[in-house]
Amino acid sequence: MTYKKTEKEISINIRKEFKEEDKIIKKLISLFSNTLKKTNGKVLNHPQNKTNIILGSNLELIINIYKTLLDGYCRTPLILLRSAVESLIFGMYFTEFPSEEIEYTEKGHKDFFKRRPDWLEFLLKKIDENGVIFKNNKTPNYWHKLLGDSNLDELCNFSHMNIEYIFKSIQLKNNQLVLGPMLYEKEVLKTILSKIIDILNCTIVVTAVSLDVQITKKEIAILNQSNQISTSIKN
Repeated sequence: MTYKKTEKEISINIRKEFKEEDKIIKKLISLFSNTLKKTNGKVLNHPQNKTNIILGSNLELIINIYKTLLDGYCRTPLILLRSAVESLIFGMYFTEFPSEEIEYTEKGHKDFFKRRPDWLEFLLKKIDENGVIFKNNKTPNYWHKLLGDSNLDELCNFSHMNIEYIFKSIQLKNNQLVLGPMLYEKEVLKTILSKIIDILNCTIVVTAVSLDVQITKKEIAILNQSNQISTSIKN
C-alpha cells in the first residue's frame, strides 16, 4: 500500500499553513549547501577534514527530515533530528579539542566513551566549561541548555523504544488507529519546524566557524531571520 496521494495533500496543507517557515527552511538548506561548497578545493587539515564530513552529513539528514515531515510523518523526522544534533555536537567538540578527534579515530566510538561517562552530555559540558571557540561567556551552560535540555533529551525519547512517546505520535481518527501519514495538529508541527530551523541554523554557524568559511552579510541576514521565525513559532 502506498500513500502518495495522501502525502501530497498533507504536504500542500503544511506548506500553505506554514508559508514563512517553509520559505526559511528552503533558504537555510540552500545556505548550508553553499557553505559546504565553499570548502571545495580547500586543503582541510586533520581533523578539519573529519569535521567537514561529520557536519556535512547533516545536509542529507535535514533534507530527508523536512521531506518526511511534509509527507505526514512525525516520529521519523524526530529520530533523524536526534542524529543531526549528535553530528552537530561532535563537529563542535572536535573543533574545540582536535587531539580528541585523533583519539576517537584511533580507538573507536566504544573505547572513546569508556573514559567519558554520560556520552553526549559530557561533550556538551566540556564545550561549555573548557571551550574557547564556541564557549558562550555570557550564558553559563549555553550549549547544554540549547542542545541538551531542549533537543537531545526530548529527541532520545523517539529514537529509543519509549512506548509512551510512540503512543503520542500515533493518532486516532473516528476511533480508528492511523499508522500511515497524518496531518498532525498545528502545535506538533510548530514544535518540529522550530527544531529543524534551530538545528539547521546552528549547523551552518558551526560549519562556517569550524572550517573557516566566510559568511556574507546576506547570509547572516538569513540566519537572523530564521532566529526570529523560530522564536515566533515558540511564543
